[in-house]
This record gives sequence, structure tokens and C-alpha cells, in this order.
Amino acid sequence: EARAPMVPERTTPAPPALAEPPALAEPPTAPAVVPPVVPPYSPLAEIERIHRERDPLRSVGIGLANPQVRIGIDRLSFRVRSSAAGYLYVLMLGTDGHFYKLFPNAIDRDNRVRADTSIELPRSGWRMTAAGPPGTNHLIAIVSERPREFSASGLVEVDPFGEFPPERASQVAAEHRGTQSPFIGTPSCPDTGRSCPDAYGAASFTIVEIAPDRR
Repeated sequence: EARAPMVPERTTPAPPALAEPPALAEPPTAPAVVPPVVPPYSPLAEIERIHRERDPLRSVGIGLANPQVRIGIDRLSFRVRSSAAGYLYVLMLGTDGHFYKLFPNAIDRDNRVRADTSIELPRSGWRMTAAGPPGTNHLIAIVSERPREFSASGLVEVDPFGEFPPERASQVAAEHRGTQSPFIGTPSCPDTGRSCPDAYGAASFTIVEIAPDRR
């Protein structure tokens, strides 16, 4: 019986496997922009800030007649002495929570001081008797090389002092972008094209108000 010759089967080669396209890299994610944290407004923090940013070469000393005064009886009284001549400003956070510019004021506007010469405040015409409530008055005496202007600080004139109203002061603090406290004002200089010196010395201190002795 004749047999057909063996014919090898022809196999069609499989097409080469297609390589998977490389995965596309995800675009880098931009870092989230975190807005700067603005601390809540605090008059005491502003007093501390003014003191912290003072020029240490312009020394200011304070002498207290009495660091503790009785409400309705004793007067607040202190002396300021500066190593450099300049213009004196006094701010106070009172026991009533109000933030004041005590000096200069509507009664006493002459705030020029000489070097190494003491000035006693309050002066005649605006004596201050402790009015309460009991607590601690926080004060800072600033001797600036140049006169300072307070219109941008939200200062409101109240007879005879100036006051930084809480709502307006909070807005001023939130919008301020300078390094110095907005409540120290800005230096005023003649328009000569030169930079205006912003140096100042400062000393902070406290006067405690207590209830009168009822014994």
C-alpha cells in the first residue's frame, strides 16, 4: 500500500507581542499655597512687639513713683529718661481693656525730650487718678528719633487722649504687612528725598491698680 510522503506541517509564526506603552508619569502636583497665619489682634502683644523691635543703642529708663496705686485715691506718676534726644510717646493698655495713646495729648502736645534729662508724667493739666477696675496697666514709653504720625493706625482722638478702637485696631493689625507694629505710627520727615530715620528706644512697665483699703 503506497503511503503519501510525510509532509511537515508549516506553522505560521505568531506575530511578536506588542510591548505595552510606558505609563505616562503624572504631572507633579504644585505645592499647596498656605496663607501666612496672622495672629489675632492683641494690644498687649503689640506693646511687646514695639518693645522687642526697639533700638538697643537708644536706652530709655523708667522711674515709678508707686508701682501699685489705690483706686480712687492714688495718682499714676512716672519719670522717663532717654540716652538720646527725640520725641516721647506713651501708650497704655488700661485695666479697662482700652488701648490708649496717653502722650502727647490734646492738653500737652510738647513731647520733645533732651538726652539724659528726666521728664515726669503726667504733667499739670492732665493728672491721672487710678479709676479701676483692679488689675494691671501695661505701658510703654517710646523715644523716637523723628516725630511720628498715627493716622494709619486708626487712632481716634478722645478727650484728652487718643484711643485705638478695638474693631478698627483689629482691622489695621490684620492688614498691616510691615515689620514694625502699626500702632507705633510712622516717622515724619521733611520731603528732602532722603530716607526717614525710623529708630526709636523704648521701655515697657506696669502699674497695678488695687481696691482701696477698707480697714
